[in-house]
Amino acid sequence: LAFHGITSIEEANPWLESYFLPRYNARFSAKAAEPGSAFVKISARQRYEAVAFAYEATVGNDNCIRLGGLMIDVPPKRNRPSFAKARVLVKQHLDGRWTVRYKGEVIARHPATPVIEPVRSWKKRSKRPTDRARSMVQVYINSKPAPAP
Repeated sequence: LAFHGITSIEEANPWLESYFLPRYNARFSAKAAEPGSAFVKISARQRYEAVAFAYEATVGNDNCIRLGGLMIDVPPKRNRPSFAKARVLVKQHLDGRWTVRYKGEVIARHPATPVIEPVRSWKKRSKRPTDRARSMVQVYINSKPAPAP
């Protein structure tokens, strides 16, 4: 903008539309490989499942999942009374509700909570008191963010 002598917003807006944007689009735009729209419409249910915060966690011996300060109880199923030590996928949906999935099947639900990052805790790493910065490590309690599909 300074190179073109523009010093105010009133001068900048017409310059952006008439000069900058056409040059920028000519330089960086590319034609689509195929004509038409690539948009694929999905259902509200698919959006609800896809847009959520996901964490991998391990079910405890008491059939509960602890994620920060949250405890989610996993009820027994007819063919599997306990999910102890099972690796599960825990999702917090944008409405705050939680679902727990094991091998793609929903095995537990939890009521809505505020949508925030799970609580973290500090765990001592070594017993050397002189190296405080290296002796404390910030970790999630028994969980980690789920990998990208």
